[in-house]
Amino acid sequence: MRKVQLIFPPNDDKYKRLRSGYTSFPPPSGLEILATLIERNCPDIQIQIFDGSVQSFNEIASLLNADFIGVSDWFTNHRNAIRLAELAKERNPSSQVVLGGPNASNLANRILSRHPEVDFIVHGDGEMAILGLLKGNSFHEIPNIWYRNNNGEVEFSKQICTELDTLDVFDFRHLFKSDLGKYQNYIYDDCSLGLTPIPISSIRGCIKAEQQGPCIYCSMPEHQVRVMNPELAWRQIQHLNIVYGIRYFFETGDSFAVGDYPERFLKAKPPGLNVLFRNYATPDSLNVENIKLFKELGVVEVFIGVETINSKVLHRANKTYDTNVIEKIIHLLEQYGIRVFLPFMFGLPGETYESVRESSTFARYLIKKYRNVQRILFSLALPLAGTTWFATLVRDLDLVREYNEYGRRSLVSDDDIEYERLFLLSFKRHCQLSFTEVYNAITSQISGFPKDQIGGFGGLEHRIYRLANELMI
Repeated sequence: MRKVQLIFPPNDDKYKRLRSGYTSFPPPSGLEILATLIERNCPDIQIQIFDGSVQSFNEIASLLNADFIGVSDWFTNHRNAIRLAELAKERNPSSQVVLGGPNASNLANRILSRHPEVDFIVHGDGEMAILGLLKGNSFHEIPNIWYRNNNGEVEFSKQICTELDTLDVFDFRHLFKSDLGKYQNYIYDDCSLGLTPIPISSIRGCIKAEQQGPCIYCSMPEHQVRVMNPELAWRQIQHLNIVYGIRYFFETGDSFAVGDYPERFLKAKPPGLNVLFRNYATPDSLNVENIKLFKELGVVEVFIGVETINSKVLHRANKTYDTNVIEKIIHLLEQYGIRVFLPFMFGLPGETYESVRESSTFARYLIKKYRNVQRILFSLALPLAGTTWFATLVRDLDLVREYNEYGRRSLVSDDDIEYERLFLLSFKRHCQLSFTEVYNAITSQISGFPKDQIGGFGGLEHRIYRLANELMI
């Protein structure tokens, strides 16, 4: 019997302190979606999932023994993803090693050019790609994969988005180890204890990116909006509720307020099912009507992408909304008993001392005035691979030369990118203040709040502050 192991690696050492704003990280629902699909189409395959949020790197490494190994590669765990790929090939040179996730998608050519231990990269949706590889289909016929042709050259097959109604109802039976027991028979009325919501994906893509282009800091490889049949979505939710006692779910779509989907979703809700939701929304997508629908659906928390309230910085970030609506929306959500998670980014192109003070003061004002502002994210904006911001920086020859001089790196070919240095080089060219002023704004806002109410990049601002002093930025 063939064996498949799907892995979400632990974060790399420098991101070990990353905080989600909750007390823990959720299990990898995306890998379970893949596992369930494999199981239905290839019943002769044994499947295991390793979750780096509850398993150490060494434990996962000791268990590598599959014919096919898929590794989820994000910028926060890239080094561990590559190291696991190396170990898998050392242990079984004939195994197929595949990387997926946003980081691998956006650095596919670089990774395959530099890492012979990686056989394929999945770009965007992985369902059809994984099945095609397991069935042995011709590479050029398999959607969404990067591969090496017979001449060793890196090629991409073709892009096809997954139709969400083709997905199966999943559970977490393939997890090698988990802490799902905390959800069983858990009694809570309003999620006040920070229990991490379980991710589900009844929506994929971003309607704003489809219509106006992505925000300059967005690194997601696929923006086409797709929605799942509400009846199927509710079957998924009900299944996890029955099997594990899970009552709190996180809809991961970029905005839940897509057309009439919230209304259709509410109409399809099974009677007597008492579950709660967290979802994303853009400030300009919320109004009284859909907030009422959110309340009826059981939404208890909305992640509202504020980022900054400075109109000039927003314009340069290709994120246009009326900043005057923010407080009105928060007040409306408070009236309906819905909490908000507010992210604020610092260091975007065009940042000034005034814009930093404007956003940080506004954040503090909101926290003090509105009781429903329960979780906040104060972070630096990073020019990740795959963003239009990163692409702009790579075209700056002077910046590339300065980056490359440090540690004999190459901004145009390396896959292990030092984002701290890249951020500072962008900051020096495109912001009009010292980094110390940004650092003081972030750290002063973070102080005084419980850790489970603050999300961030786990001390990234401290490392960049030390580097900024070294470089006198």
